[in-house]
Amino acid sequence: MIKLMEHKGLGVYLDSFEVGKLSIIGKYKAKESIGVLFSDKGVLNRVTINASYNNKEPLPPLQLVDFEDILSMYSKDFIDLGYRLGS
Repeated sequence: MIKLMEHKGLGVYLDSFEVGKLSIIGKYKAKESIGVLFSDKGVLNRVTINASYNNKEPLPPLQLVDFEDILSMYSKDFIDLGYRLGS
């Protein structure tokens, strides 16, 4: 897992990258949630967020909102990074 950033104690990590699908993990203390960015040729199509991930408790509400905001603001940067790492 590659650490992408940290914001107010919320760690954001690149979990996996497949063509068109980028998994991003949000961690806060022992709690985790996952966001998946779907793209086509580097253009964001949709974002899904699963509150719980890996049988751990989901992010608390405030951190989940921060995670959603981070995915929204930086999705293009994350997708670009995924493509650079994948090539």
